[in-house]
Amino acid sequence: MVNITNGHEPASPGTTDRRDRDAAGHQRTTARYATGVPDTALSLSGRAATATRYLLAGIRLALGWIFLWAFLDKLFGLGHSTVAAKSWLSGGSPTAGFLGKAAAGPFTGFYHAIAGHLIYAAVLVVLALLGAGTTLGLGRRWAATPLVRRNTWLT
Repeated sequence: MVNITNGHEPASPGTTDRRDRDAAGHQRTTARYATGVPDTALSLSGRAATATRYLLAGIRLALGWIFLWAFLDKLFGLGHSTVAAKSWLSGGSPTAGFLGKAAAGPFTGFYHAIAGHLIYAAVLVVLALLGAGTTLGLGRRWAATPLVRRNTWLT
């Protein structure tokens, strides 16, 4: 982790540096003292890292299935939550009732705030930042394309 205020990068999480200055006035590291706090949550290796990668890939695929199933149900009216007569292909608006009248009571404002899939958006951002698309996905191929190499923000 980089300390933005002085540009110093500690050797490992959980350690602190004692600094003093040399003859020219430059800071130098003289000793490191462990704080006694292990950082096992952030440093995974071996089987734990592999299991974490596959867990994140599974979450990504499950979230994709949720979105795909909801889309197909609304489009065709498969009968799960949308009847065929109210599907998009039949000219209906299957989400009008859900978004307009589903919440009642003291938590109405909160319900409407999260109804725009804010929770799913946060999960998608976390999955993207952790690179979940590289396991069981096309993330590596996507990152290797010339477009993404020129515009690294697309990864």
